[in-house]
Amino acid sequence: DWRFAEPITLAGYDLSATRSACTPGESLDLALYWRAAGPITRNYQVFTHLLAPDGSLVTGSDHIAGADNYPTSLWTTGTFIRNTFTLQLPSNAPQGTYSLEAGLYDARGRLKLADASGTDRILLAQIVVK
Repeated sequence: DWRFAEPITLAGYDLSATRSACTPGESLDLALYWRAAGPITRNYQVFTHLLAPDGSLVTGSDHIAGADNYPTSLWTTGTFIRNTFTLQLPSNAPQGTYSLEAGLYDARGRLKLADASGTDRILLAQIVVK
């Protein structure tokens, strides 16, 4: 569980890339599981980014947290939501180890995690492109 500064927790995720490597042009299917620990007054977006070995953005997908039809301001204590994303690797993606990250944001910026790190994103996985 990764807790954010709001009463939102990323409870887990599923990733279609279960093998040790992906190939250029392949799609990655990602499901994020969110849980509310209390009422939330703001509406957040979810970002998912696949970063190249040099840290540059290769692909990403953003959605309203709550599967686009149930924004966070409607969540109550105990709400459990599954968001799904598809990230398409470019057909010319070079070989290397890519980072898959996710987080939340609104018009004020990214929401930080509740720990003392000051981090505003979660590293979910390393994806090897061969």
